[in-house]
Amino acid sequence: MEIQAETLALLEWERLGEQVAGFAGSCLGANLCRPLQLAPTLEEAQRRQTETAELLVLDGLTEGGLSFQGVSDHSITVQLCSKGGCAGADELLQLADTLAAARRLRRQIDDDELRPVTTALLEGL
Repeated sequence: MEIQAETLALLEWERLGEQVAGFAGSCLGANLCRPLQLAPTLEEAQRRQTETAELLVLDGLTEGGLSFQGVSDHSITVQLCSKGGCAGADELLQLADTLAAARRLRRQIDDDELRPVTTALLEGL
């Protein structure tokens, strides 16, 4: 076993991913947290820490914290539609709710002066 793998096993790294997933605001977020990987470089680790700090401050400033209410997983619907299928009315309403939640979160996060790192994440969206 290589040193990094042995170290991660000793640290129970997979268990940490499960712990972090428990704090996620949506099922999609939890699924992204479980396979948590170490940052490949010191610079990337520092960028991730800054991102986390920016969002923690924003979460504390927002009454009730950042809300992911309305966000749902549409991967099955997208897969169905990509094969020529049709989404039902319920799926389309859930998609509309997810898009509305995404717009709300973007408005809350988007502030280049206060949150430059997390705002940069929104550029491609």
